[in-house]
Formats: sequence, structure tokens, C-alpha cells
Amino acid sequence: EWDATIGRKLETMESVYAGSWDGRFYAMLVQVRADAVLGKITPQTPEFTLYHVWHKTHFTKGIPGGRVHLAEDQLYYGADDGKVYSVNRDSNMLEPYLLQGNPFTDLTLTDFNCYVGSRDFIVYALDRLTLRPKWTYPMGCPATYRIYADAQQDGKNAYVYIPTETEGLHAILVTKGEKDPTGGSAESGAFVWKMAGVAGVVSASQDVVYVGLDREKDFPAYGRIKA
Repeated sequence: EWDATIGRKLETMESVYAGSWDGRFYAMLVQVRADAVLGKITPQTPEFTLYHVWHKTHFTKGIPGGRVHLAEDQLYYGADDGKVYSVNRDSNMLEPYLLQGNPFTDLTLTDFNCYVGSRDFIVYALDRLTLRPKWTYPMGCPATYRIYADAQQDGKNAYVYIPTETEGLHAILVTKGEKDPTGGSAESGAFVWKMAGVAGVVSASQDVVYVGLDREKDFPAYGRIKA
């Protein structure tokens, strides 16, 4: 909220993160200035000044696409060089993960994982903290829209729901096992069921999944199915 007083020039700074056509990812600060009179913002247009803070250059000139996601001061995004990137607010970047095709869905983050569908018809489950792969699921067709994933709790199983272009909704059970001797991921994803005629996952709870139905006669419509 504005802490306005009579005749005071108010200023605030906001962070902005964006990809660019030059194959870079930029961090910027936006300074907003406005006059306050009698405790209220005056109707004049506020003044904006944009400051460059840092940028990361993609060596393969990948252009970031889709939303930029923020989790625990870590930023995540995909680019058209087939990579998933993660960089923190101080510009320290993890080693990007190279998919076998460009990202085809928005990224989906949980406490432990980062999910993304690729143009190679594969859904990838990456470790959110390292971007190293945990498991993959071959779809046989493109995943679309946004993948929905249950909130993961350490030691417990979760479900991932993947909408597709031609094969409806796929439900994947994520199982956590014992750590393997090599230190690799003990997590796996296995197909459970699929439902035709689904246009995208809306939301899910422990027992119910709410989806959009791809039917012209009753569009828009929502279905309620047992998880």
C-alpha cells in the first residue's frame, strides 16, 4: 500500500524478468514515481524508469518462451533451443537441461520437481533444485496446455495429469522408492489411466480431477472424474 502524505513524491521499485529475441534473459528494476496529495495518489500518470540489472546470454541463442516461474528465489523458463533454464535473482544459473525437442507445454513446478512436455512427444520430470532428470514418460503424441501435478510431500506418492492433443488426459502415478546405490533418483512415473475428449486439466484434489471437455455441443463444459 502507498504510505502517502501531503505533497510527497512516492517511489517504489519492482523487479521484472523477461526473455528477449536476442537470446538473452534479462533482470530489470522498474522505478515507479507518483505524487501524493492528502494521502491519495493524484490522477497524473506515474513516471516509470527501467534499469538493467543483469542478463544471461544463451550460447545457443535460445529465445525464452512461455511464462517465467519463480520458486524460492529461483527463476525457471524454457527456450526454443530445447533447453530448460533456472537462474536465481543474483544471476547464478544452474546447468540447463537439454530436451530432445523444444518445450511444448508451460513448465509446472512442485516442491521437488519441474515438469515439461516436449515436441519429441515426451514428458520430462526434472529435479527442481538441480534440473537433472528423474524420469520420462513417452506420450506418443504432443502434450499440450499445462501439466497438473499434485503437491509432493517427501516420502509420499503423487499424481501428474497430462493433457494431450489427440489422446485425451493421461494420469501418471509418481512413486518414490529407496535411494539407489549410485545416488541416482529413486523416483519413477507410471501410466495409470487415460480419458478421451479432455481439453485440459483445470484443478485436482486428493480424490477428484476437474477437467475441460473438448465437445462443441456443450462447450465450455467441465467434467468431474475420480482420481
